[in-house]
Amino acid sequence: MTISVNWKFQAAVQGGPNLAADQPPINVAAYDVIQATIPATTPTFTVHVQPITATGQLLFFALTSDKYDAGLTYTVNASATVHTLDGPLLLIGGGAVGLLDAAPPQTLTLGNTLAAPANIQILVGRKDP
Repeated sequence: MTISVNWKFQAAVQGGPNLAADQPPINVAAYDVIQATIPATTPTFTVHVQPITATGQLLFFALTSDKYDAGLTYTVNASATVHTLDGPLLLIGGGAVGLLDAAPPQTLTLGNTLAAPANIQILVGRKDP
């Protein structure tokens, strides 16, 4: 069974260009949705993203939060590279998702140094295992 993921991106510079994209839809065999609350002042909070280990199988990755700040961070799998969650992250296509790590993201370890909890949502789309 194929599931179509429709997406939309728009960026408009005040008094400048407007960039919009929404094609093509991404066809996936399965998807995973993760919602989690990272408690305030929590240095490591690990979430399982999806089960696929084979490269090129993950076609869509979105990470959003109700807060964006330098105090919110994430690492992918066992990587030591720490990324700041200072805006939504949307990766469309296997090549773009591959920028996260050499292996498909199975886990994200999130950190929250803020005085308030952060609610995150992750949506991934993948091929058949």
